[in-house]
Amino acid sequence: MKPSSARSLLVLSGLAVLLGLSGMSPAGAFAAVALAAVCALPPLLFAAGRLRTAAALLLLAAVSLFIQQYPDFTEHMASYRRQAESAP
Repeated sequence: MKPSSARSLLVLSGLAVLLGLSGMSPAGAFAAVALAAVCALPPLLFAAGRLRTAAALLLLAAVSLFIQQYPDFTEHMASYRRQAESAP
């Protein structure tokens, strides 16, 4: 993998982690953290050296946030589902 491509994916992953940390809706934060994990995988698998280490750290952060935000996401979506079912 070209180092510039790996860096671009890592920057996108870092921005998505920051977006997931912001106080937005649980569904949006969950999607942002999932995007961060997906963007960190190719550099982790195909990059070399420090880029691989940075990718591993970003993936670890994304997965931990993913696990932390999952209960809020399921609760939010269950509430949305109940609201949609009760609408005429």
